[in-house]
Amino acid sequence: MHKTSQRLFSRFVVLALILTLVSCSFIARPPHKVVIKALEFDLKLTQKTVEELLETNNNEFPIVDTAKVLRKKAYKGYGNNSYNISGEMSWSLPSVKSKVKGVFNIYLEEGEKGEGWSLVKPIVVDNKVELSSYPLPIED
Repeated sequence: MHKTSQRLFSRFVVLALILTLVSCSFIARPPHKVVIKALEFDLKLTQKTVEELLETNNNEFPIVDTAKVLRKKAYKGYGNNSYNISGEMSWSLPSVKSKVKGVFNIYLEEGEKGEGWSLVKPIVVDNKVELSSYPLPIED
């Protein structure tokens, strides 16, 4: 009876370890640094659009100081793992000491082989909404 209890306990420990590893790998997708890079890239795209409209040029790029993910929802994108992520953030420009606080809602898509991430944004072309994918520069 003692050996049966040991085997049962061993199997339970192995199962618990596997479930922990699987759940941790899902929770960590996408990594926090990817969310930060996506937010900074999104801010740069917005800044570029505003500069074009105002016919100005600013060589400073926004830096995301904090990002708190409040909701993360996985969905099936173009055959890849995709996530809709929303939360709160603060950002600033290097020459300005004050921070801007706000909310965010972004869509991220993992590369086919898990090698990278892309920011996915809707764009309007000829009165139709299309999705545009922007690969993110992620450093290790």
